[in-house]
Amino acid sequence: MQKLNELTAAIKAAVGEVETKLGEIRAEITTLKAERETVAAAPVTKALALSRLDAKLAAEAAKFDVDGSFIDRLWRPDLGDEPLGLVDIFVGEAHQSNNLEPMLAALFGDQLRKALATRVESEYKAITKQGITPIGDEERAERLHEIDARIADLEEAEESIRAEAAQAGIDLAPRPDISAEAFLEIDDGEDADQQDAAQ
Repeated sequence: MQKLNELTAAIKAAVGEVETKLGEIRAEITTLKAERETVAAAPVTKALALSRLDAKLAAEAAKFDVDGSFIDRLWRPDLGDEPLGLVDIFVGEAHQSNNLEPMLAALFGDQLRKALATRVESEYKAITKQGITPIGDEERAERLHEIDARIADLEEAEESIRAEAAQAGIDLAPRPDISAEAFLEIDDGEDADQQDAAQ
């Protein structure tokens, strides 16, 4: 009876050790996933935001008056059978829509840029006060890649522990949000081991 009790205690200790190790790995995965969300959602740098603003304004301005109708209508606002309204004069038949961004960007680009840049400055002051660190696209991509690689390594270790525990008769449930890649990789490995054993 004493030996049985000692064996039972040893099994419980082994299970507890495995569960502790698995818990540590899963806690680190949870931390890394939270970090990944923070990095992915972090605002771009102010310089990049302003650069994108300039590119957006330039792209919109380039869409305006591509057929010369704006100049024609300023020179001859009476063109056409019907009297032209202000929007008709400024936008032209080729640009009939509710989107006036091309016209505004082309005619008032400097004023728009100044107003929007002021808004950007205000937004980034608020971001700084909140303790948020903007990051560039390259840095974001690098950090996400590093985090993803670390998570993949941990998930592989996690599933290896589960597989070894299963061979010892210890059933440990998989993490609900484990990646399919990690789960299938270990599952394929177990199948191969079982086939080798059968041979």
